Amino acid sequence: YPGSYNSGKFFRIDGTTGKTKEEAQLPQGCQPYGAVVDSSGYLWAGNLGGPPLCYFNTKKVAETGKARTSTVGQQSGYGIGLDRDQNVWLACLGFGACRYTPNRKPGGAELPNGFWTMFQSPGANIGGGTAIGMAVDSRSVKQYFAWVAAGSSIVRIPASDTPLPNGMDVLIDGKAFPGVPIAGDGKGVGVDRDQNLWNIGGSGYATRVLVDVKGDMTKPDINSAPMGKNLCPAGDRCYLKHPNVSSSPGPYTYSDFTGFGLRNFTRPKGSWSYILSGCKDENMAPKDTRWMFIKWDAEVPLNTTLTARARSGKTPKPDQTWGAWTADFAMSPADLVNGVQPLIPNIKDNGGYLQVELDFATMAKDKSPKLKTVEVWWECDGIPG
Repeated sequence: YPGSYNSGKFFRIDGTTGKTKEEAQLPQGCQPYGAVVDSSGYLWAGNLGGPPLCYFNTKKVAETGKARTSTVGQQSGYGIGLDRDQNVWLACLGFGACRYTPNRKPGGAELPNGFWTMFQSPGANIGGGTAIGMAVDSRSVKQYFAWVAAGSSIVRIPASDTPLPNGMDVLIDGKAFPGVPIAGDGKGVGVDRDQNLWNIGGSGYATRVLVDVKGDMTKPDINSAPMGKNLCPAGDRCYLKHPNVSSSPGPYTYSDFTGFGLRNFTRPKGSWSYILSGCKDENMAPKDTRWMFIKWDAEVPLNTTLTARARSGKTPKPDQTWGAWTADFAMSPADLVNGVQPLIPNIKDNGGYLQVELDFATMAKDKSPKLKTVEVWWECDGIPG
């Protein structure tokens, strides 16, 4: 979903064709500057320079709204993140960090009526400046932290240890929050798969910060000279300048550039689709085919799913003449002749082409379904194929 700052629109893009499949118009006053999608499918976008925090339902794009404005502190939007409890985090430019806890009563109507926790001047005592980048980890079963890139520092915010607001907005002094210095300026901060931190600065540096299971940071080495003739690595930093290029690079990011939030806090889902032809006539042209079943072998760990569906048609590419999709089959083999009546329809039109789509999803932090093999069986004039 790319967004447009000027128009307040988001666009769902078909990854195969590049065409716009759907667009969402945020309410008036919403100019998105970064976005996250939560596990319920709501996309949240902050505004650069001030409120509101806006959202829309990716499953029903006409459902849009604005979160209520904080009554304490200065609310704005730059970097944006999501934690495992589905709170939305903003690097509130010129103020600090802001956490919004939506009211998640069923139906979504109460989402705007949540409450804010405002963390003012995080890390100011150790030189932390304006908060720009934002990321949230998942350190242990009981604890997680939010991290901001602020000035030339990365600063730790006690996210899970700070109680959620109960009926009113809360202002917290963050000056004493711990932090470490980084090379260059602190634009973006990201969490890698080992839950160490990476900073990308517009001055051309990337810095790694090692973090243990308790959230304690090891001060990165940002002073050692490079090893050998290359500029990278130099201690715990890399200077990204190429020796044969005169101008300096200016890498720029401020949200989930490592994919940690997508992997852990948004319901990851993907699909694999292919089209095959079945029976052939004497001229090797496709003809009507009795599609029998789909059979697959896969590893599907706890809290993950793998489902299959299919449809058939008489043209090589799906068009309006193709039949409807079956519902999702969660068990192999999927019976395309009989379905599981009445809930799952079968393949009725018996076109010479079949499209099979397998959908993969996970709510596990470290596991995904893995497809090993897939087979499609069909009959031509009563002879199995």
